[in-house]
Amino acid sequence: MIATLIATIIMGLYLGWYIKKYGIPESISQTVFKLPHEVCFTLVMYSVGFLNIAQMIDHCSENTKFLAFLSIAGVLFVGAAPLGKDCNEKVHIAGALFFGICSQIMIALNAPLLLLGWVPCVFWLVKSAGRHYKFWLEMACIIDLLVFCLL
Repeated sequence: MIATLIATIIMGLYLGWYIKKYGIPESISQTVFKLPHEVCFTLVMYSVGFLNIAQMIDHCSENTKFLAFLSIAGVLFVGAAPLGKDCNEKVHIAGALFFGICSQIMIALNAPLLLLGWVPCVFWLVKSAGRHYKFWLEMACIIDLLVFCLL
């Protein structure tokens, strides 16, 4: 649980700093392009992945543990994509989709009530006419995952 709290703090500080300095990005991944060092984004993504893996596996049923691994693999691919020279976008998109889909299926199968976390996201998207929709969808996935790991 402490590792998940540390990951939450790291992600919160990173996004808080970015939003204060540049405003809300189109997506979390877009933050990498304004950083002086792309490796900062990679380290944040890796911290979210590696610090949550034990909690995710611990909270999963035996039949859904593989979804935890696929989710983490997605986060790691997202973090690694800016470091590569070829196929950045394809690797990045595949990783983001793996993370988003696998993490939410894992949560749906293990703690379905946590999917109610999507309600404020959908409300906000409707209210804001879809501005920054990727960012808010990514935030809903990450927040759901962090709450899943903390419970």
